[in-house]
Amino acid sequence: MHLRRHSPFKYRYEGNRLSFYACLFDVETVINELDEQGRAVTYTEVIRPGAFTDSLADPSVEVVFDIEHDTEHPYAKRSDGSLLLQEDPRGLFVSTWLTDATVSARVESGELDGCSFLFVPRVNRTANGVVERVAVSLHDVCLTATPAYPQTHGTVHLRAKSNDTHVRYLLARYRLAKMK
Repeated sequence: MHLRRHSPFKYRYEGNRLSFYACLFDVETVINELDEQGRAVTYTEVIRPGAFTDSLADPSVEVVFDIEHDTEHPYAKRSDGSLLLQEDPRGLFVSTWLTDATVSARVESGELDGCSFLFVPRVNRTANGVVERVAVSLHDVCLTATPAYPQTHGTVHLRAKSNDTHVRYLLARYRLAKMK
């Protein structure tokens, strides 16, 4: 299994909810990585709407939230309900309570203001030299200082518990969608 890293929380930490888009759809970026033989390759990639649908629909697929793709130290997990993931027309929306004052401080200082996700490609197509990711198996979402998709830079938002109206609205929509 070839994991791809892309550089675009569990119980409450005094009321800070973290929300961000780990991925924005239909945005091209240049990827520089090593192939399976260890050779450097460069190509343009885009994530298409619906790419996360299968992963999000399968409750056995574990997705974690971490920092800089450090999956050994997750801050939240989808399986225990501490991590909200939702695909919408803009991209992959993520929301969770921050559990660590250090992470909160790094977000507030701007040190962690980019977002990313780790995935295995499942269905691809190539059009005009661009690799289109049509379906992927999602493994993590994270905050990072170096996102591969620069458009995710600056999409991180902290909201105080008392001022969480937007997230409450999204959570209500999420619960209604799961009921259908």
